[in-house]
Amino acid sequence: MTTVTPGTLTVATDSPAFPPYVVDDDPTNGKGFESAVAYAIADQLGFTKDEVKWIRVPFNSTFAPGPKKYDFDLNQVSMDIERAQSLLYYNRLNRF
Repeated sequence: MTTVTPGTLTVATDSPAFPPYVVDDDPTNGKGFESAVAYAIADQLGFTKDEVKWIRVPFNSTFAPGPKKYDFDLNQVSMDIERAQSLLYYNRLNRF
């Protein structure tokens, strides 16, 4: 599997990250839904907990087009009309 950094699974989240998604604003502790899901995905992909690197990214970069500095983002995102329309437009362009 090709990752942003070879041998490392880079996972992004926002700051602050709130419970119950991340406990104590510390995704590395494995507590909370998003943190636990990230480590479960890493395990399924063959990465150890030590091979997971967390980075903080601004909320808007979560769904902004273009290259990313992470392999995936786990972040709670609320849906609104503008985001829904952007997603529909993007999907039409990329035929998803």
